[in-house]
Amino acid sequence: MFNKKVLLLLLTVLLLDKSFGQSGIAPVISPVGGFAIDGYLQRQGAAGDWGAGPGGNQPGSVVPYTHIQDIFGSRVHDNVISKGRFQDNPNSYEWELKKPNSRTDIANTGFFITSDQSNNAWMIVYGDRLSSNGKSILEFEFLQNPAFPVLINSPKGSLEPKFISFGPHGGRTVGDIVISIGFNGALSTISFYRWTEISTGTYMYVSVVPSPGTAYAAFNTVDIAIPAELNFISPSYPAGTFAEAAVNMTTLTGGACIPLANTFPAILIKSRPDNGSSNENYDDFLFGPLFALSSQYSLSVDIIYLDLLSVQLTASVSPGTVDDYTFTWAPVGARINDVIDPSITGTLNNYNIYNPIFTVDPDHPCVPYLYEVTIAEKNNPGCIVARTHVLITHPCKIGKPINPDKPNLQQEIISEVTSNTKGIYVYPNPGKGVVKLILPNDDPRDIELISLNGSIIQRWQGIRSRNIESRSLASGVYLLKVISRTNGEVITKKIIVAQ
Repeated sequence: MFNKKVLLLLLTVLLLDKSFGQSGIAPVISPVGGFAIDGYLQRQGAAGDWGAGPGGNQPGSVVPYTHIQDIFGSRVHDNVISKGRFQDNPNSYEWELKKPNSRTDIANTGFFITSDQSNNAWMIVYGDRLSSNGKSILEFEFLQNPAFPVLINSPKGSLEPKFISFGPHGGRTVGDIVISIGFNGALSTISFYRWTEISTGTYMYVSVVPSPGTAYAAFNTVDIAIPAELNFISPSYPAGTFAEAAVNMTTLTGGACIPLANTFPAILIKSRPDNGSSNENYDDFLFGPLFALSSQYSLSVDIIYLDLLSVQLTASVSPGTVDDYTFTWAPVGARINDVIDPSITGTLNNYNIYNPIFTVDPDHPCVPYLYEVTIAEKNNPGCIVARTHVLITHPCKIGKPINPDKPNLQQEIISEVTSNTKGIYVYPNPGKGVVKLILPNDDPRDIELISLNGSIIQRWQGIRSRNIESRSLASGVYLLKVISRTNGEVITKKIIVAQ
């Protein structure tokens, strides 16, 4: 139940729900001359736009941007939200396949990030609708944690279309942003909202009024041509069916870290009718792709399969080295028949290092797993500067010896989860010449450390201890073979030493 403070804030949100958009030129450095927010797709003057001017003869280059095209005006059913409103937790959303209402049917959206002379990040977006018959709202929701539609097994055994959101604060993350564009007759409107904790454990979108010169919006009051090079579905937009906006996201978020693309990795684009209430159910929706990595920072992950059920994940970064950053790994889920199941994640031996070891879920060894890794500079740990997703595909299918041509490596690699050999760990890996091995119980084992040419470098026999180590190894790749004296099972681990 709302207390008085919550009720007051809710009334404030409702009173500030609309602010009239103003056309103008966003003062960005790319494209040169700024970006014209004027309700046109083509350049009308010196300022940049989505497409070149009529005839392609106006000066200046058109900036690259992300364009998303949805099913539009077709008898083929589209993904639409069957349950979900503006302030609802996205985890309560439901979706279905049907034809959207014509005034909320989305065909094309686009967006890109640029900056101004003060290094403020600007987000510039556009979107459309099938029909101008009636008022509607198009929203761009920028999320700091992944969210997507899924099919979930119901208690009755059927698949139910739901949404999954990893936002920790009521399905979102404090600081998530909505840009809301209104198609509403003679004037377009633009509104901005920030996900806020309004009382302990209670969250909602609160209206944010941008400062003058930090936000622009416009829509087409006349029919406009669509440049052929943009590859839209139709050659023109009737009046009242195209809108665009530009906003200084640095000021809107209160100084969010740069690059913005790595602060808001997911975009949920939604439409709803505008009947005078913010509580209308959504209709059409689509997801923007995860933003490309910033040109300033790079992050990539190498995958080395260690055995049937485990892999070594090693992140590489630029600029600098891994010692300059903090790392966070987050499980997204396993892909089952092209549907993400967030309950199946596998495990990492450490979620806060650059090179964790991943082990699959014992009950699901043969499915692809998806993880997300993010980095932040150690001198600014609250600012995520790069992120990427890692798809770990079918480690169980690597069922051959690592090096079958050598006499010491004839044994097939055997699953760690079939017996009491479960839970053997080697660390650090990669390491700098010291290898430590942790054993799970007192089952005696023979252990061999082997070079890739088949030579046994060191051997331990009848080992029962939980921790052994080998020092002063030269740089290279080694194999550690662990043999159970109880049942003869063999586990082979690949070890990387980088001095």
